[in-house]
Amino acid sequence: MLKIISKLNITVFIFILIGIILSMISYNISFDNKFSNLLASSSIGSGIGGGNIIGKVSNTFGTPLNRDVDKDGDSDAAVVLNNIAGGNGWDYGYSLYVDSNGKVYVTGRSSNGSNSDMYVIRINSDGTMDNTFDSDGKVVVNSIAGGNGHDIGRSLYVDSSGKVYVTGESDNGSNWDMYVIRLNSDGSMDNTFGTNGKVVVNSIAGGNWHDDGDSVYVDSNGKVFVTGESWNGSNDDMYVIEIE
Repeated sequence: MLKIISKLNITVFIFILIGIILSMISYNISFDNKFSNLLASSSIGSGIGGGNIIGKVSNTFGTPLNRDVDKDGDSDAAVVLNNIAGGNGWDYGYSLYVDSNGKVYVTGRSSNGSNSDMYVIRINSDGTMDNTFDSDGKVVVNSIAGGNGHDIGRSLYVDSSGKVYVTGESDNGSNWDMYVIRLNSDGSMDNTFGTNGKVVVNSIAGGNWHDDGDSVYVDSNGKVFVTGESWNGSNDDMYVIEIE
């Protein structure tokens, strides 16, 4: 009798265990189906196997690259520019800004054949050059501090009226000066700002060697704030200046 009861208990236990396993399998299938349906109906999941996905490289902004740079299964696009300053050498982009109309502004440095020129380009929302900005979509500036050497754009800001502010560093002939220039919305120099559209500053920390502008911001009152680094005689100090 005890052996029969023991066998029955084992049989019941096995059936219970099978029932638990089947329930878990059924739950997992149901969860997988719900998760798949959620992905298929979301903007994230719709990009898996087709559709739009958040966080992918656009295939409509700029020129088709004819290659899949983000490995999501389609061909991507980009704006790729070279020879901005005419030297057919390096072209670097360091900072960008997108205005309320979707126009993209970029600054950096470009080889002119012997050194670097600072540039600003303006790109339409579809990735084409905006030819209403200095007739060809780009402004190239050199010798900002008078040294006819390297000029580099590190940061830019566009205010509500479309004026473009750029800061960076420029060779003065013996070392580097920080500068801020202001361009009108058509790309011309705004000669009402500083001296002929530019403010050049040196020896902020007293070391009289290099002063670099790394970031620029303009507040709602039109005051310009710049931060960067300045040599104090033995190392670099951080600074913030305000230009009225």
